[in-house]
Amino acid sequence: MTAAWRLLGERPGSAGYLPIVARDYRLPDGTNATWDIFGYERSVAVVAITSGGEVVLARQYRPGPDRILDELPGGLVEPGEDVADAATRELLEETGYSGAIMVVASSWLASTSRTQRFATVARGAEPIAEPGASRGSL
Repeated sequence: MTAAWRLLGERPGSAGYLPIVARDYRLPDGTNATWDIFGYERSVAVVAITSGGEVVLARQYRPGPDRILDELPGGLVEPGEDVADAATRELLEETGYSGAIMVVASSWLASTSRTQRFATVARGAEPIAEPGASRGSL
């Protein structure tokens, strides 16, 4: 049986756009440990499939791997925003595609993250705008 850790306190921090808190815990064996916990509350990833069975990917530069990646479209779910609405918004912003969204699962982004990541599927995805058109000029 796994015992829970006891939260002793936390201190806010930041790493640019990414919120971070340092959390102090008392572990089951009586020792103390500090963990950096990162992220926003919710995010979404979209597997968009066209009527022809092709998967739609977003091409974006990512500073972590320092390269341009082809990846699933997605991003933050704004406070109070419905997950399916966020998936629709992110798919359109990043690819210009739209489709019928269904939320299929959720998990935690990483062991040191407080971000719940939702997986969605967009069936019948089709292009309706240029990528980024709904965001204005970025």
